[in-house]
Amino acid sequence: MKEWYNGYNFAGTVVYNPWSIVNFIESNELRPYWVNTSDNVLIRDLVINSNNRFKTEFEKLLLGDSCEHFIDEHVVFGDLQQDPYALWSLLVTTGYLNASSCELIGSRVKCSLQIPNKEIYGVYKNMIEDWLSYDQGIQWYNDFLNHLLSGNTEKFSESLEVLFSQIVSSRDMGAEPETFYHGLLLGLTASLDRNLYEVSSNRESGYGYYDIMIIPKDEIKLGIILELKSIKDLPSNERMASKALARSAKDALIQIDSRDYAAVMRQRGIKGVLKIGIALSGKHFKIATVKSTKLNKNETKNKKIVPSYKKSSKRKKS
Repeated sequence: MKEWYNGYNFAGTVVYNPWSIVNFIESNELRPYWVNTSDNVLIRDLVINSNNRFKTEFEKLLLGDSCEHFIDEHVVFGDLQQDPYALWSLLVTTGYLNASSCELIGSRVKCSLQIPNKEIYGVYKNMIEDWLSYDQGIQWYNDFLNHLLSGNTEKFSESLEVLFSQIVSSRDMGAEPETFYHGLLLGLTASLDRNLYEVSSNRESGYGYYDIMIIPKDEIKLGIILELKSIKDLPSNERMASKALARSAKDALIQIDSRDYAAVMRQRGIKGVLKIGIALSGKHFKIATVKSTKLNKNETKNKKIVPSYKKSSKRKKS
């Protein structure tokens, strides 16, 4: 009950959601009661259509961390498009985020924010799944995760092809496309069952900071390291563009080994690791992969390049 419905801070006292508790007592079943998909349309649209800066901060919350922002208790809907802090304020005042501690700085209040409990975490998970599955249905999203976790890199590449050709718009990428790609892939994986996997981002391991790592709680399962490379100006010639993407994907794979990002996996006793280098430019990408069962360094000589560059004329418009 505490994991599902507790976590709201009222004047320094942590309380449970009373509506959820009443419904739980009546049904004796742990599931979301206060929220349902039909009531979350506004919040879903605001979160999904937010800027990259908001999404980058929101990644921390999905991974179980906290972030700090100024909060205005008197936020109005008209501010949501102009005020960068308005969305954070709305999420707090409506119960979708919890302010665990607040500090008055000048005339403004700065708060430490977290996702309060499993009930709300499930809301965000469903939002991400609905957005990423688009008209493909939720089965596409489940298949995407299964392909990745099982190490089926060819099917994983096909799923990415669907994602970029039919769901993601080039206009979403903004001035920092690598940040967008990072947030997108992290969002795809952040909703994995926390009892089975730990998903982390930009953490130190070996001699550097990896992009995304999926660490299984069961050491027999496959661990996954993803390193992303963004190419700003891709050659207009298709063949040259394909080579540039393949070369960049190899570089990402080499970086995983040269900086020994798998060190954390060794410490956890993980038996096998799938290393994935992904090179991206607009809607084009290539991936290079190595699957290891020994976790030795310098294994890129066995890398596999998965072709995924296609002519843009064959792609659907976003």
